[in-house]
Order: sequence, then C-alpha cells, then structure tokens
Amino acid sequence: MSKLQLPSTKELALHKPGLVPALFTARQFELLLKKSSDKKLTATEQSYFSRSISPKAKALQSFSPSQKYYVFGSEHILPERKEEAKNLLKILERNHKGLRILITGSFLYSKKHKDIDVFLISIYEKEDFFSQGIHYNYLTPDILGTVFFASLAKLSVSNFNPSVSVTEEIKLSRIISLYQEVLKDVRENNCNWLKRDLRDFLVETTYCRESLVLDSLQIHNRIQRILALKNPISLLAQIFVQTLLLGFKLQEVREASRQMIASYHELQKEYVSADYSELIHSFNEVLQSAA
Repeated sequence: MSKLQLPSTKELALHKPGLVPALFTARQFELLLKKSSDKKLTATEQSYFSRSISPKAKALQSFSPSQKYYVFGSEHILPERKEEAKNLLKILERNHKGLRILITGSFLYSKKHKDIDVFLISIYEKEDFFSQGIHYNYLTPDILGTVFFASLAKLSVSNFNPSVSVTEEIKLSRIISLYQEVLKDVRENNCNWLKRDLRDFLVETTYCRESLVLDSLQIHNRIQRILALKNPISLLAQIFVQTLLLGFKLQEVREASRQMIASYHELQKEYVSADYSELIHSFNEVLQSAA
C-alpha cells in the first residue's frame, strides 16, 4: 500500500462529522490531527497510530482518486489562490513537459503580490527570467535535500511531492559569511540585496539553531520585523551569536572566533577607513558566552 498522505488539519476538521465516530474514535481523530500538524508523537502514540489508525487511513486513501497536485501549508494559502495555482500548473506542464514544477511565495498567501514565484527542476542549467508576471527560477535536482528547497516546499503548490528530508550540512563558515554579507547590506543600505541575503541568513541560522525550516510566510514576517527596526544590527548580532552557540560544537566556534577576530584586526591595519568593530564585538561575545 502507498505511503500515507494526510490532509491539512483544517481539511481534516472539515471532514470530522463524517469520520467520527463512523471510522475513527475521538481519540484516534485527535492523533490524526496531531500527526497532520507534524507534531511529534510519543512512542506509545506512534505505536497505537501505526497499529490502529494508519491502516484505516491508508484504506481510505486507496479509494481516493490519485492526487495530481500537492499542496503544503494549506492553512496559510488563500482558497482562491490554491485553485489559481493548480490552473497555472496545468498551463506550465504543457509548456514544460516532464519537469517538476513548484509554485510558492506571497502569491499564495497575500492578496497583494508583485509576481508569482515558479520553480522548475531541470537537469539543464538555465537563467532565471520574468514573463507576464511570473518569475521563472530553474533549479537542478541537487537542490533537493537542501534547507533552501525545504523552505520553498513548506508552503507551496506543486505537480510532485516535494516532501524531502533535509540532508544538507550547513558549515560554520557559511553562517559567518552570511552574517558578514547582511551587515554589509545594512551599513551600505543595499536594498537590492538586503532582502535576499536576510532570507538566506534567517532560513539557515534558524535551521542550525532550532532544526526548524521556515516557510515563505514566516520568512516574510521576520524580514518585515527586522526592516522596521531603526537599527537592526543588534538583533542580527543576537541571532548570529545564538546560532553559533547552539548550532555548532563550542570548540570549533571558539577557534573560528579567535581566527576571525585576528583577521579583522589585520584588515583594519590595511584598510584604515574600514570599520570591523561590529563583527569583532559579535565574535568577542561568542567567546565570552562559550568560555
């Protein structure tokens, strides 16, 4: 029998009158809701779910027509946009035969949006482009398993099942590089890159620190909160410091911090007008907390 695909908690709740008590007990339905919302079941609950609930849910699934389109984060998607996205997928499939296609971004959850973000997975590398209000982004199959792709998929409508475990290992050097880029954007008021760099910074630091994948709506809300601050650097520094302390081995963090402080001091001698004080302060704070 095929793998169990549970609908969203909202969709389950709508069908509760026809499911309880005809097919599931009230307790069994509670566990269905818990499983659907990706909450971790206890060992006892998991055993009970596998033995008494999963077989009935899979039997119901086998009678349902095969699902052509996959919707993730349904509770945050505007109902009309869900249908628009499915209709758009039908058109895109005709023009891009055989490709895995995923729609995500503010188009799904906001009445006001700039464009529609469409991601196409192809073995051929192609340049991104805009056409008739659609931003076409081409990705190669090796994107699967990354935190970036997991974030895209968490709130999306697609013609394939994008639910793939994250296998990417984010390096400490990557987080340091992202932090440097974001601070540079803020200092130089580089609006063209700030939102993009902030997105990568927030997605990857959150995953390192909490093992949590942010969806596009969560990313949007966090970016807006940061941009609304008069001086966002202190919050960005706090996120950075916590990520290093919670997401990596402390010995590695201490060694990297000392090296970075030394390199900034050397750069300061060479480029007198440059200011590395904020970066040095962040790494000093890491060393104090990791002592």
